[in-house]
Amino acid sequence: MLGYENEEQTREVKESRYIFPVLLIAAFIMIGGISYAVWTILHTATNTNVIQTGCFNTSFTENGNAINLADALPTTDAEGETMLPYTFTIENTCSLTANYNVNLESLQDTDLTLSNIKVSIDNETPSLLSDMTSVDTTIKDAIEAKNLKTGTLAAGESKSYALRMWLDENAPLETASNKTYKGKIVIDTSATK
Repeated sequence: MLGYENEEQTREVKESRYIFPVLLIAAFIMIGGISYAVWTILHTATNTNVIQTGCFNTSFTENGNAINLADALPTTDAEGETMLPYTFTIENTCSLTANYNVNLESLQDTDLTLSNIKVSIDNETPSLLSDMTSVDTTIKDAIEAKNLKTGTLAAGESKSYALRMWLDENAPLETASNKTYKGKIVIDTSATK
């Protein structure tokens, strides 16, 4: 019996060697947590901070039919400027000032080169479409984009445009015959800072 009691006592002593350090560590963690909670103060502002954005929205209205020149022939600038225009209106319908770009994006099934197309917007001096400033395309199936006009609209302001397009009088027969141009007007707007 003595040997059995000694083994049990030895085991209890060994177990107590492990229990004491674990209890000591747990006590330090609890004391640290309690003292952190005692020494922490939380302050909350009484005023609410508010950021409110202005309204930003523009509208685009087509005022007529698209330009459709079937069996087009080379045309002088004087004749081209008298053709029926494609008209549209851009309106700023909100409170923030809007910058805008009027772009003409050429679609994939275009095979008429831009150097054969003349454009005039708002009766300005006609220009070859190829000479207009290139910009990034924004619509699916567009292969190229040209900027026709840039401007700013104040809150509630609108601006109407008249676009005329024709086959340039100097378009060579071999590069302009049996060709098609397809494009769409795209209005790109952004709020000013």
